[in-house]
Amino acid sequence: MTSTVKNYANLMPLLKKRGFINIIQNQDTFLNDYGPAGTLLRHNILKQWWDTMVNQQSNVFPMENMLTVALKQANVGQGDVSCIERNNNTYQELLMPDYKSKYLQVLKLTNYRLPFSITSVRSTLSARTPAMTSEIQSQSDLKEFLLGDCNRTRLLLQNFILPSSRNKTFDFWLHLRLSWWKNFSNKPADFHVSSENSKNSQTGSNENGTENGMSPKCINIVYHFPWGMETIEKVHSLGDQPFQDPSNVEQEKYKGLVTGKEPSLPHCIVCDTNLETATAALLVDSYYERRMTSTDSTTRPSMVLKLHSQISPFQIAIAVSNTSTRPSELRHVCHHLEKDFKRNGVSLFNISEQGSTLEAHFKRNDQLGIHYTIIVSDSTISEGLISTRHRDTQIQKSSHIGTVVEDIKRNLSARLEHHS
Repeated sequence: MTSTVKNYANLMPLLKKRGFINIIQNQDTFLNDYGPAGTLLRHNILKQWWDTMVNQQSNVFPMENMLTVALKQANVGQGDVSCIERNNNTYQELLMPDYKSKYLQVLKLTNYRLPFSITSVRSTLSARTPAMTSEIQSQSDLKEFLLGDCNRTRLLLQNFILPSSRNKTFDFWLHLRLSWWKNFSNKPADFHVSSENSKNSQTGSNENGTENGMSPKCINIVYHFPWGMETIEKVHSLGDQPFQDPSNVEQEKYKGLVTGKEPSLPHCIVCDTNLETATAALLVDSYYERRMTSTDSTTRPSMVLKLHSQISPFQIAIAVSNTSTRPSELRHVCHHLEKDFKRNGVSLFNISEQGSTLEAHFKRNDQLGIHYTIIVSDSTISEGLISTRHRDTQIQKSSHIGTVVEDIKRNLSARLEHHS
């Protein structure tokens, strides 16, 4: 079994066929929508982001946040929002009232003690995408297909810290976020960092993009898409700029308490990504073309999405052997297995009612990114044996029906720990 050069022209039809991304034609423009598999994938990516940024950190306070209100106040039209996203200064001005109001709420909650963080998942608008053909003809078509949605789901963490810990905290978040992307990747080397300051150097900045020995103002985490590099996350170090007031009248109320020191304005570090770009990057990263070792050069490679088991739409699938002489009894077994797996927190796709061949099931499951396929057969009734097929190795392993749930759960947990 060998890998082949990826033909990304096959990726778009695959994602459409398996319900990851739909194409909706609106006059001369093609808009993106997400099918069942894409919706589950997005949900799981958001769940993993939330677990890392909220559940595993200290003093993190989630807040509902709607940027559309600020857009209306700023009189920003839909076609102008992409410019705001590209212009860091305008972006900061747009969010500044939001920074301050949310910050004050949490500052009072923590009795004016720093540090703490605020997370939010907010919906924004981007410019309408240009018209795209229904069939992919170039890498730009693939880009529009994956990134051309009009809506953006922005995932934000705003970390308010002591000024003295600015560099250390910036490095912490940058390392954490880069590691997060690499952990769910098949090719971690395709995720790396790029400094905006090194491209747009300012007075007082050195060749490494640092200003007077301080951390870079903005580091981009970028991914190598087929069409080139795209920023998938920004880690900003804003200092105390959002709270500066020339009159010094307003800024006093924003100061946090520091043990043994005078109250001071917080420094703010922001981690900023969006769910649509994350989904696109992890889908492209998972795409794999597998060719069985053969002397026949005409053998077509099989397409696989090697999604991490914690973000794939389903972790396992159950199928009934097509050679079974007792299908009704096996479906009853499948029903009980489904309940046991779900009770243990394992997401499952039950296809036992479908009469396709096992080879057809394997092909679909591989293209959905499903990590394991559980196969029940007549030997399940007579001997209590179940076969488990692994997506990546295609090896089938027999185990007893009484241990299969715990075995799968343990294997999935070990894979998660390996990527933590």
